[in-house]
Amino acid sequence: MVVVVLVVAVGVGVYEYKASTRKNETEKDTSPLRSLMLTRQDIPDATDITWYDTSGSQSNCPQADSIVHITTSWVPETHLTVERIETGSASVTEALVLNINEPSPGDRVRRLRDAVAECEGTTDTVYLWPDQPTPAPGQDTIVTITSLDPAGLPDGAFGFHQTATAQVETGPATTAIDTVYAPVMHDDQRGIIMVRTAVPDDGTPAPDITDLLTTALHRADATLDLTQLTPRPSASTTSPTP
Repeated sequence: MVVVVLVVAVGVGVYEYKASTRKNETEKDTSPLRSLMLTRQDIPDATDITWYDTSGSQSNCPQADSIVHITTSWVPETHLTVERIETGSASVTEALVLNINEPSPGDRVRRLRDAVAECEGTTDTVYLWPDQPTPAPGQDTIVTITSLDPAGLPDGAFGFHQTATAQVETGPATTAIDTVYAPVMHDDQRGIIMVRTAVPDDGTPAPDITDLLTTALHRADATLDLTQLTPRPSASTTSPTP
């Protein structure tokens, strides 16, 4: 059994399919996975929650997004579920999938770690920008990625910082984004938590990314699992002595 929990905070990316939007419903109906995810009570000044069935682009690191998107579950009931919680001009998003289908234990997490490292130092144009501020007509958003210092993260977590710059009606504007991934264990199921915070430079307070990771772990009843980051040794064979 494998679990992947992906938490994306403040400002997620573009999603392929929108499942539902609701203001007044509880966060723990419909999908079994929603009972393991963040709620409005976890996010200061949270308002609407929107649910999605697929992850799409979450981090603007194409390699990492691709690995998250192709991560599948053994059973339909635990396929990827994504929520986006609005909070002022920012948002908090979490994605969760359980029972990952992977070729070997921890394979998905290690590939994700490598993909995140490959995005270090890249600068790209993002044509579909879901966060605030909204670019002016005909303008795009430029995103630059740098690695987060592992010393400032819980053991086993990894990720990157992004600065997004866009030309808006009133001039240039920036958004600060932090994305953190962490391998976790839920019961006997392996998983990954991803937390992404993206806050526009308009005075909106930024949620602490480590606090969000801690809350997501609590909600998912999961603990950090460093063993996923180390491949299991291959079985060695010896030739019989002639």
